Amino acid sequence: MKQAGLGDQGGDLMKMIGSHIQGQGGLQGLVEGFSKQGLGDQAASWVGTGENQPISPEQAHGFLGNDFIQNAAKQFGISPDMIAQAASQFIPGMVDKATPGGQIPQGGDIMSALPGMLGGLFGNK
Repeated sequence: MKQAGLGDQGGDLMKMIGSHIQGQGGLQGLVEGFSKQGLGDQAASWVGTGENQPISPEQAHGFLGNDFIQNAAKQFGISPDMIAQAASQFIPGMVDKATPGGQIPQGGDIMSALPGMLGGLFGNK
């Protein structure tokens, strides 16, 4: 996967982000977390069937947390800014793919979105 300028590491980073989100309450936890940051409209756009609103790297960093960003940067040997940039690109698409009906499915498993994402399917609904 060549997304976000990560070369072949993009897929591994996406899995790491998905696993982190799943551990923080899955899709429901993600929507609640972004809502607490004042980004409820963006998160709702990813779940809904319309166009996905973007988030900034800083907003992705705020949601994922500094510890996650720093650990991922160390693991992948790239800057924390690059991790946050990639996360800002991955998260809307991950939520979009995991909610094809415009609703959070029972259990809210974001990891179900990864097979489609890893195939490079980053478009909006």
